[in-house]
Amino acid sequence: MDLHLSVSGALTCEMLIAAILDAFPQHEERVVHAIDAVDAAHPLACVLRAHSEAGISGRRFEIVPFERHFGHIPFAFSRTRPSWESVIEGLDASQIRRTVRTHATRICQLLAAAESKPAGANATGAADSTSWSAIAEIVGMAALIDALGPVRWTIAPLPFGAAAPTAAAILAYVCPPRVRGRPLPRMRTPALSGTGFGSPPAADSYLRLLCYDGASREFAAPDLSTQVAPPAAGGRGQRPAP
Repeated sequence: MDLHLSVSGALTCEMLIAAILDAFPQHEERVVHAIDAVDAAHPLACVLRAHSEAGISGRRFEIVPFERHFGHIPFAFSRTRPSWESVIEGLDASQIRRTVRTHATRICQLLAAAESKPAGANATGAADSTSWSAIAEIVGMAALIDALGPVRWTIAPLPFGAAAPTAAAILAYVCPPRVRGRPLPRMRTPALSGTGFGSPPAADSYLRLLCYDGASREFAAPDLSTQVAPPAAGGRGQRPAP
């Protein structure tokens, strides 16, 4: 299966998740389960709802903090932003599928590397995107990448800076820049499609996901299912998948 992304406006990770779940609603439980498995430090709630703007219908996905529903509890949760090293250690210790952990870890590494370049900091140092929402978005998207299996991705041209940092790292993972400029082949009518809308500050943006069955192999993005290597004997991450 080939997936093509076309963005209007700014792109956020929530829009990616929403568009994929609009096309593949059967994977919503897997996303929620994965996020629940890593939110012990700051409990979250996931909301997927139907949404329509300017005659276009789709979904909006939001990840909101515990306090949104139960109010602020002083000193209940740490306000210290963790380092990328501790985030990755937390993913490794979480009770989620090994393949989901692998996808999430590699996205985190890409984001850490991107954030370290302007300041010249070490990628394992404190990061601006290690907030509870960013980590939940990465894990939710990793669960979807795992659920979709061997697919190839293409992306319509994006204006520079149009993607939020977390979304940019995910795009770099599923469809590296070296394959984005290739022309699309002639394609049949999409087998499925989905639309994801942004939450503020991207409230006027949306993402269109087109899904093609058995399309041309001119879609040259990597098959991510081949990137997940089995863990070394006696190493970490050998818990059975739930």
